[in-house]
Amino acid sequence: MSDWNAKTIAEFRANEGRVGGYFEGAPMVLLHHRGRKSGREYVNPTQYLPHETEPDIGYVFATKNGVPTNPDRYYNLPPPVMALSNAEPRHTR
Repeated sequence: MSDWNAKTIAEFRANEGRVGGYFEGAPMVLLHHRGRKSGREYVNPTQYLPHETEPDIGYVFATKNGVPTNPDRYYNLPPPVMALSNAEPRHTR
């Protein structure tokens, strides 16, 4: 895990799902996933788009800052199985 991710995750967990800096005020979740080849568990801080009328629904997009390739985590998420956490880890299926 990068130092940047580790700091963002620690800040997220310490502040009930809120972070400052680049992501201040943005809706954030921690994306928990497992490497498709390694089986290793990963956690990535990720922005999401909340559903307009359903508070338990959000949309997560796999982007790589404008690069025309997918980030590694994209291949680790076999839809619709993933785990997201707002302030506390929570696994969904």
